[in-house]
Amino acid sequence: LGGHFDLQNRRPCHRHDSMAGHRKAGCSREERLVIFRIYNKKMKEHLTWDEAKRQANWVKHGLDFADAGEVLASRFRLDIPVVRGGELRTQSISYALGFLAVLTVVHTARGSATRVISFRRASGAEREVYDAWLENECNEP
Repeated sequence: LGGHFDLQNRRPCHRHDSMAGHRKAGCSREERLVIFRIYNKKMKEHLTWDEAKRQANWVKHGLDFADAGEVLASRFRLDIPVVRGGELRTQSISYALGFLAVLTVVHTARGSATRVISFRRASGAEREVYDAWLENECNEP
C-alpha cells in the first residue's frame, strides 16, 4: 500500500503504510482516491459510491468513503445483514487501527462492485455487540 502518486510534488508517494496513514499525514482527498483504487485491487474488490453522499458523509462524520476499505479488508470484521427499503445491505463493523476506533460501513453488492452507503464511527451499542462477538464468536483466521 502506500504507492500512490503525490499530486502536489508530482512523484510517487511511499510515506505511509495504511489508508489512514495517508489521511493523517495530510495527503489530499484526490491522492487518497488514487490509493483507494490501489488498496481495493489488493482487496480484489471494487468500491463505488454516490459522490454527493460521499461529500455529505465527510461533512457529517468526518470520514471519507475512500477510506472504507480499511474496515472492509479487516480480518476481524463483523458483518450484519440488514434490509432497508427492500434492499439487502451489510453493516460491517471492525476496529480500524489507522483511525484508532471501531468503525462501521454500510454497503451493498451492485454487480461485481461493493457500493458504500455510509461510513461512520460505531455507536456505543454497536461497539458492545462487536466486542461481544470478538470475545465469543470471532473465528480468528
